Order: sequence, then C-alpha cells, then structure tokens
Amino acid sequence: VADLARLRLTDNEIDGMQAQLSRILEHVSALQAVDVTGVEPTAQVTDLVNALRDDANRASLGRDAALA
Repeated sequence: VADLARLRLTDNEIDGMQAQLSRILEHVSALQAVDVTGVEPTAQVTDLVNALRDDANRASLGRDAALA
C-alpha cells in the first residue's frame, strides 16, 4: 500500500502500519459478520432535511466595484 501511495516509510513505520492495518481489517471482518437481515440501508438517521436557504439571485457588487 505504501508503494502505491508513493510513501517512503522506515522499517519501524512499516511494522507499525502493518499492525494498524491488521487491526482495521479485524474490525471490518467483525462488522461483516453482523447479521443485518431485515435492516433497511440507512443514509440519514435524523429527520432533518436541507437546512440551507434556497438559492436566489440578488444584487451584488459589480466587477469594478469589487476590485476597487
């Protein structure tokens, strides 16, 4: 992975990264073992909708005024 990312790592860094990556893969494996039968995929866990205002055209500074 380090070679693909063009990272220059020392042997100690490589050993540390390998250990961390192994722990991450163990967690992923544990998640894959969870039975999610009947659980609907979720992208949003709250009832919130877009809290931003609608886009609207409005007057603004002209180019010359903005650069002055």
